[in-house]
Amino acid sequence: MKNSDIKLSLKGFNYYCRFIENPFSQYDPIVLLSGAFQNMDSWKNFTKVLRKDFSVVLIDLPGSGQSDFLPYHFGGDFLVEAINNMFNQLKIKKANIIAASYGTPTAFNFAAKYPEKVAHLIMGGVMKEMPEERKKDVERIYEYEQKGDLKAFARETTKLLLNCDECKNVKRSSLVKRVMECSLARISKADTRNMAENTRRILYHGALDLKKAACVPALVYTGEYDHFTRP
Repeated sequence: MKNSDIKLSLKGFNYYCRFIENPFSQYDPIVLLSGAFQNMDSWKNFTKVLRKDFSVVLIDLPGSGQSDFLPYHFGGDFLVEAINNMFNQLKIKKANIIAASYGTPTAFNFAAKYPEKVAHLIMGGVMKEMPEERKKDVERIYEYEQKGDLKAFARETTKLLLNCDECKNVKRSSLVKRVMECSLARISKADTRNMAENTRRILYHGALDLKKAACVPALVYTGEYDHFTRP
């Protein structure tokens, strides 16, 4: 099995992917699209399992991980073309796409535009659009990031991502809350800036057009108490 990181570029923005090749695989490769605060390294435990049967492709799209910062006015179409550019560079004709959280709108739109390149589509925690009741919270988090108040940013982001009204029903929720808040307080300014900008991208670029949903085998799942993607 061979690993290699590859530098890509689209319209002046540099970004990176990692190709974990399994030359003995008989299946289409798996492409993993990260969510908020994730990068290629976040999938380490998943790739240990998946690489036994598949070639795996990880990607830090512009605006995530080690890739260039991407202003929010570059919408989802740009990210779709960044994935397509990667497919072309790696000579991938068809792949299984697994996306989480922030990565799901891009996965949905990629499959809608290039259904012939998608063998299976799996999306976890996908939103059709930002819930109206969450928009003010998101804008407040962006303001904290702009002010450089990372402590407040971590506290409010944790509240936003966790459904605190249902914490009593979730085992070890207090531990999860502490770990998340501590982790967010320690992330780099670059990652904080990326998260805030990516959230603005979702906020200002409209809802997913479900009429354009691709006719591909798909699985959509969500957490029991997820208040962004309600079951």
